[in-house]
Amino acid sequence: MKTRRNTFVGITLPLVVLLSSAMSIARPITDQPHQREIKVTARRFEFSPKTITVSRGERVKLVVTSEDGDYGFQIKGWNIDQEIKARQPK
Repeated sequence: MKTRRNTFVGITLPLVVLLSSAMSIARPITDQPHQREIKVTARRFEFSPKTITVSRGERVKLVVTSEDGDYGFQIKGWNIDQEIKARQPK
């Protein structure tokens, strides 16, 4: 009887520890990865910043604002083609 109990505890205890540590590390499915917001300003037919570098898989949100007129904003290969109205962040 003691051998059977020791075997049960020897198998069950590591499984409980493994499951509890996995559950503490895991994120809920509804959690979205952190998203970095990048503000872009258009003026005099230029964008600032001129270059934006992101890491593969990084989630970013671009907030584009025109200071002096309406602009088109396009990122080829990403299906982004927007019209930016003057002084209206988009």
